[in-house]
Amino acid sequence: MERAFVWPGVGVAALIALGACGTKGQAGGTSSTGGSATGGRGATGAGPTTTAASSGGAGGGATCSGADVFVAPDGTGTACSCTAPCALETGRDHARALAPSRPGDLVVQLRGGVYRLGHTFALTAADSGVNGAIVYRAAPGEAPLLSGAVAVTGFAPATTPAGAYVATVPAGTHARQLWVNGRRATRARGPDLPAGYVKTATGFTLGDAAMAGWPDRAGLEVVGTQAWKMFRCPVTDVAAAGVTIAAPCWSASQMQAGYTFDTVGWVENAIELLDARGEFHLDDAGGKLYYLPRDGEDLASADVELPVLEQILLGQGDPASPLHDVSFEGIGFAHATWTGPSTPDGYAPLQAGVTMRGSPPAQQKTLANVTFHAAHRIRLQGCGFSHLGGAALAFEVGAQDNVVTASRFDDVSGSAVIVGDVTHTEDHHPTDPRAVVSGNTVERSFIARAGVEYFDAPGLFVGYTTRTSLVHNDLFDLPYTGISVGWGWGGVDPGGGGGYATPSTSHDNDIRGNRIGHHMRRLRDGGAIYVLGAQLGSVIAENVIDNQANAYGNLYLDNGTAHFSVSGNVVNLYPKADLGSPTDPDRSYWLYVQVYAPLATSNAVFGNFTNDPTPFAPQPIDPSNLLGAPGVLTGAPSAADSIVAAAGSPLRSPNVAAGKVATASSAYDATHGAEMASNDSAFDGWSSTVADPTPWWQVDLGASYAVDAVEVVSRWAIDQPSTRRAYRVLASADASFTSPVVLGSVDRTGVPHRAIFAADVSPPVTARYVRVEKTDPEYFFLAEVRVHGQPSP
Repeated sequence: MERAFVWPGVGVAALIALGACGTKGQAGGTSSTGGSATGGRGATGAGPTTTAASSGGAGGGATCSGADVFVAPDGTGTACSCTAPCALETGRDHARALAPSRPGDLVVQLRGGVYRLGHTFALTAADSGVNGAIVYRAAPGEAPLLSGAVAVTGFAPATTPAGAYVATVPAGTHARQLWVNGRRATRARGPDLPAGYVKTATGFTLGDAAMAGWPDRAGLEVVGTQAWKMFRCPVTDVAAAGVTIAAPCWSASQMQAGYTFDTVGWVENAIELLDARGEFHLDDAGGKLYYLPRDGEDLASADVELPVLEQILLGQGDPASPLHDVSFEGIGFAHATWTGPSTPDGYAPLQAGVTMRGSPPAQQKTLANVTFHAAHRIRLQGCGFSHLGGAALAFEVGAQDNVVTASRFDDVSGSAVIVGDVTHTEDHHPTDPRAVVSGNTVERSFIARAGVEYFDAPGLFVGYTTRTSLVHNDLFDLPYTGISVGWGWGGVDPGGGGGYATPSTSHDNDIRGNRIGHHMRRLRDGGAIYVLGAQLGSVIAENVIDNQANAYGNLYLDNGTAHFSVSGNVVNLYPKADLGSPTDPDRSYWLYVQVYAPLATSNAVFGNFTNDPTPFAPQPIDPSNLLGAPGVLTGAPSAADSIVAAAGSPLRSPNVAAGKVATASSAYDATHGAEMASNDSAFDGWSSTVADPTPWWQVDLGASYAVDAVEVVSRWAIDQPSTRRAYRVLASADASFTSPVVLGSVDRTGVPHRAIFAADVSPPVTARYVRVEKTDPEYFFLAEVRVHGQPSP
């Protein structure tokens, strides 16, 4: 039975062992993209030992120099000193009082450990820096984590369902997520594409007659996808006549002809659906949490995190009096939820995480678990955002000159970062210039597995903004678009349907030097970089793109896009052995320029590189676009090499397996040899013979590397359960694997179709050889194995 995605993650113990958030190899502990996989070193996936978890309290060896205010997870009192640290909010208030009298920056040092927040940590304009910035900084060598969850304990065997355990939580607890030992659990759900659900005027016919007899149907949710959209609507009634979908979610999901909620992808959130390991059900009214443990999970000792906060941090000023000059260095943010989709509004998307809510329906963006509203000169450096149920981070109205640098985003239900908004007239034509979102930067950061719960959420989303810079980021393993910038489809631009004579605030945006790969895995009609609307002076340059799974354009200039310079980008397309031939009209192109009204116009495309310069659309583009033929990549040295070398984030170690010598226990035929799983393409792969009783594949890295992550990409289009389960990943100093280190494993439950198994290795393991081997005697197929590491000293 196909299951929902279960994405990579790390437990609280591992999170607080990360050191400065955002550094390589930070995500120790268990890590997987689905099923009952474990990552890290050893069967339990336990990360390295640390003293950070218990280092709060009275100093305990903290560095006492270089800070003005000291806080700890168990801090008390008001001294806020190194030997007598205070609580986080007390430290905030202490810093507020001290700031006017301190020259330069004022540092609030956070001891390592988990700060379990009973309510949102709030900053206002009064918490701004005065003579410099107020800096919230991790203590040297420690990793503070701000958490919006409660730890659940006291599990006991449940009467039903069989094999499940139950724990008591406060009645009225609302959450859509759960993490167990750092891995996202799956809300109890039925099979994919269940039979018998046919669309009606108010919902669907009833595919499972037994559902009408379930005693508690109030929390049921129906999920589906259509092109670039993912729908999630609550159920109001289940009867023999059919399933009635909540209003206004149902009407909002039927608004855009041709792209409506037509098919049930699956049904979720009922205890009767709790039938697979790693699934949970929260009875919020009764105060009961049910969970069906994965293999090897002991709930007597497991770290079970139930999110109860929707916002961990809210920094809020207003355009006339902004919050300003605040920094966060080495801080982790984890375990928050977003309950909006559980209301009658549900999740009825327009595009890119923007949904239609209310009656009459109005656009609304996804809630971010860390949000800055009307904030200036906020800096987040070396921070980690993981295990989050909304978007991770947002900069809203009036956000100016903020910077996110060298930070890591992983396992996020919505987008990793949202800059600006699109839902109000003030966003594109503000009457108050102080409301313009301008001068913000996201740089040198690593974004993986955003859009976990809301597949239509881009990794990075930018609305109407001025001078936004998205530079040298690494985006990987995404269900939809990597970077989406702009809105309006030309309607708010001069000459558009909105009647505006002046340009919008969208101009001079810079998308440069990013590396984007393994995106568009679940939805279609998107790209690595997708842009909308007139954006004078904006640039898409020197980005490196590969392994887009679905249509249309890797570089996608949609309706109304104008005035972009698109140059020096490197796009690798691969023969889609599983997804259609290169002549398939629904394939993805290196470039797609929209030709339907309103047209994409006045763009300059030149000096790009691709291995497949197939015409990007069957229709001619508007002649105002200047289109230069791309350079064709042949594998020989070219000007593209320096672009490839420079792109991406230093947080992401290179894939050192690409192009290296691979061997295997057998090969299905000459076109499925071992080398096909180390060729940096997910559209082909190595296949064992059907008769091979112990299939394995391994790669010789050619030298010793400090391996900090391994990713295993299964077959993308053909659903073969045997190839997605029962294997383990080993590392060795020698080719014989006589004394291997287990980097991660997947049990019989397996990972979902199209999921990518990721084992983050912390600390890194020194090895020359990496092997993926079956633990059950059955057929094996590997589309790609990516080994990330640095040369060993």
